[in-house]
Amino acid sequence: MINIEFSRASVSMGDDADAGRYTIEMPDDAVLGDLIAVIMRGGRGNGWPIPYTGANSFWVIRSDAGDLADVYTDGDGEWVVKYLAHSGTAPLSSLGITRTYGARGLDPEDKRDSYNGYRAAVMTGREIREQLDGACTPTGPYHHQVPGERIPIREYKKLLDDSEYRVYYSDSFFQIMDPETGRTLYFITYI
Repeated sequence: MINIEFSRASVSMGDDADAGRYTIEMPDDAVLGDLIAVIMRGGRGNGWPIPYTGANSFWVIRSDAGDLADVYTDGDGEWVVKYLAHSGTAPLSSLGITRTYGARGLDPEDKRDSYNGYRAAVMTGREIREQLDGACTPTGPYHHQVPGERIPIREYKKLLDDSEYRVYYSDSFFQIMDPETGRTLYFITYI
């Protein structure tokens, strides 16, 4: 039997109630694809699987032996697994994995269209500031919003010009995330 510790980033404050570390028990002949399936769906001791958080779900499965897989939903909301350092058929016994972690993430090479016209990208702080230069907060009734005050994007202290950030964006919002953890730094609604 192969025992692998698993934990993951939380999705919301209510989700934190069950946060913890879980020991996944895998048979000796298990392959990496088997482990990823248990991390995604639970079972075998994993009581806190990767959640489906809508059509923009994106996770990176990290381990003490390197990043294992990107797990994300496509434009139709279906799960996709992109194996990184090893194939899904690699025997677990040969990988030496003892700990795994599910982090919110975005593959820097992934420029796919996301759900409902949202885009996933990696941008520098400078590019984000340029994109939002002159943008305003929306004000007024939902279907008849007009520009309000200018967004003080220069005052966003966590946004460094030469650093890269993971973003989801559209014509009306920007979600700016930490490049390592996937944690949301800023969520900006704008016109």
